[in-house]
Amino acid sequence: MRCVKLSRQQAISWSSCLEIFDCASFDVPLDYQNSTAGMTTLALIRYNATRSPRLGSLFTNPGGPGGSGIADMLYFGETYSNTSGGFYDIIGE
Repeated sequence: MRCVKLSRQQAISWSSCLEIFDCASFDVPLDYQNSTAGMTTLALIRYNATRSPRLGSLFTNPGGPGGSGIADMLYFGETYSNTSGGFYDIIGE
């Protein structure tokens, strides 16, 4: 597993979508070790924290093949938020 820290230049621009969610896209390399491998775009969806103070973001990914993080959030976004106490933005990919 690889953890990737976003630099300040890689800000994600969120916009309202699907009534209660925010959506965005984010470009990432296909291979962090080989810059000539090209890029791909991740589709992101966010269920915003419902309580204050906001403590950050939790990232979910149902895995695959075939698992959709977007569909997962449509069905379970509120459940994930409630389970984490409502203090975190829940992000699916």
